[in-house]
Amino acid sequence: MRKSALIIFGLFLGALILEAALRLAGFSYLSWQDYQNSRALKKGDKGEYRILCLGDSMTAFGGEDSYPKQLERILNRHFPNRPIAVINRGIPGANTEVVLANLRYNINKYGPDMIIVMIGINDESEIPADRGFISGFKNFIKKWQSYKLAKLLYDRMRSRQVLKKMYLERGSVYLELQRYYEAQQMFNKARELDASDAMAYVWLGKCYLDWGRPVQSEDMFNKAQILALDDVYAYVELGWGYYDMRDFRKAEEMFLKALSLRADDYDLYVEAGQFYQAVKSLDKAEDMFKQAVRLTGLDDSWPFSSLGWHYFERGILDKAQEMFAKALEIKQDDPGLYKDLAYVKDALGLKEEAGMYFNRAAIMYEYSRNIAVRNYNILKEINLKRNIGLVCAQYPGRGVNELKEMFNSTDGVIFVDNEKSFKEALAKGRYEDYFVDRFAGDFGHCTPEGNNLLASAVAEAVIKAGFGGQRLQDNNVK
Repeated sequence: MRKSALIIFGLFLGALILEAALRLAGFSYLSWQDYQNSRALKKGDKGEYRILCLGDSMTAFGGEDSYPKQLERILNRHFPNRPIAVINRGIPGANTEVVLANLRYNINKYGPDMIIVMIGINDESEIPADRGFISGFKNFIKKWQSYKLAKLLYDRMRSRQVLKKMYLERGSVYLELQRYYEAQQMFNKARELDASDAMAYVWLGKCYLDWGRPVQSEDMFNKAQILALDDVYAYVELGWGYYDMRDFRKAEEMFLKALSLRADDYDLYVEAGQFYQAVKSLDKAEDMFKQAVRLTGLDDSWPFSSLGWHYFERGILDKAQEMFAKALEIKQDDPGLYKDLAYVKDALGLKEEAGMYFNRAAIMYEYSRNIAVRNYNILKEINLKRNIGLVCAQYPGRGVNELKEMFNSTDGVIFVDNEKSFKEALAKGRYEDYFVDRFAGDFGHCTPEGNNLLASAVAEAVIKAGFGGQRLQDNNVK
């Protein structure tokens, strides 16, 4: 017992030392960044045009290959008669609150003619969950720099697997869009990375099926079965593949095969339950969902919500309400569950209670967005008062319209759309050519090539828009 306590204490002390070292390193980095920026500004003349780049790690990382540095080189090539200094004040882990808190300091220190921001992704992790000890402790740990470092290293170690998963995910998107050729290419790339992965063959089979090539589809499914061995989720996807082929007997066989390999996996029972639900075998579906609930205990809300929807669709509203309520007890930070329970309350005629749950869901959905909306508009107001050009860049692969919707008015703001350039690049190249990890789920921190795409898109947008007013034009720079 004493030995275990000493080990735990040692690990905790080690974590504290690492955390202190990382925070000191972060401070040193910002100090070095500040020094480099100041040094660079001293080299310029009094007529230089100054651009201040604010943001999180997407802006901060990369050194000479960061997007601000590459932007500086691009703009100075385009405007050779006027020196342009691009100052990088990106702060790893910063959300819009942090950027706004440091805004006046950065404006007063660097006197920028233009500010470029790429912010908001870290606001998404600030949605308040339940205020219990466990949830609070988890959120506390996630803010540690050592946790972020460990996650980054873990993602890098899994980069090949991540890349394969990315190809499968991208292929599934193309498939949903009925762009079968592109989907086929993505699934083949996944297969090239790992020829023994049954899942790539499953998805190829689904692609051929939707493409109107049933013979090729069945061939892929057969190959997947040979390779699947103990890959239970390959059997699950095969089950859904045969379901799409309307071969329900074969589909059931696949789901039962998965269950025979791992009879204690509640996820598999949920999948099987959803299959039986889809083919109207409602009693079998209920049995599967109940078994999933028994196996998960109170560890996961999914089996409870699945059983809840089963009861809801059968009109057994009291049991549906019970299941959704239990799901919500388990996962109090899921706005979807508040919505589910609201639907049941409404069906039961409990209009007032339904309204309360609908409102709670809406509040949770909007919480992170509202933070960003408020801060973006304050930032814009400060820039307008000081006559500083404002450029708002969207994160790689995300739609610029989502960014524009943050503002009460888009007048006086230059927007940078990074969606098209990155999607085109990723369709032709590899994910790892542009990103080093999967930092936000749909994109990661950029490689030099990725930062070049960012810099090029920003340069194109600001040049096209007149470069933040007439300041450069007034200096006879064309």
